[in-house]
This record gives sequence, structure tokens and C-alpha cells, in this order.
Amino acid sequence: MGADMFLTLADWKNPKVIFKNAIIAAIPRNDSDKSDMTDYYNRVLKPLGANAVILDNPVEQVSSTYIRDNIDKPELVSNLLDKNVYEYIAKNNIYRK
Repeated sequence: MGADMFLTLADWKNPKVIFKNAIIAAIPRNDSDKSDMTDYYNRVLKPLGANAVILDNPVEQVSSTYIRDNIDKPELVSNLLDKNVYEYIAKNNIYRK
């Protein structure tokens, strides 16, 4: 998940259930995000029992909002998603208005 979602995890419904059953993997967009995420994990999530990994992967500069807004334009989004993910979204009319 991205920094924006990671930094709200404690506010999600039943976060302790999530933390008990999953290891959270998150990718910061930049060094500032990584610092904020590390601080949030240590101050908030870890005391709640969360197990998280903040990855150092290169990030494609695209947002889920961009994908939702352009899902009907395969030429814009198909190269941003795994083929199977794109086909699932298209088949199930996810994000379609």
C-alpha cells in the first residue's frame, strides 16, 4: 500500500484484526514519506501489534485515483497494471461509472 493508506491504518475498522492476520507492506513515494511512515509505525502501529515492512522499491508515479479516472482508456492504464488485474477490473466493471 502507499503512504496515504499506511498513515491511516490505526483508523481502519478493526485494525487489530488486520494486524493479527497480516503483515503490512508499504511503499513510500519519497524520503519524507519513508520518515513519516517509520515514525508512525513506531509510535502508533507497533504498540497496536502491527507487523509492517516499509519497502525501498522504486515507485511508479501513478495514483489509484488516476487509474480509477482512466479505467475506460486502456491505452493509459493497461501498462500500469498487471494484465490479470486489468482484465479482472474490466470484466467485473470495477471503477466504472
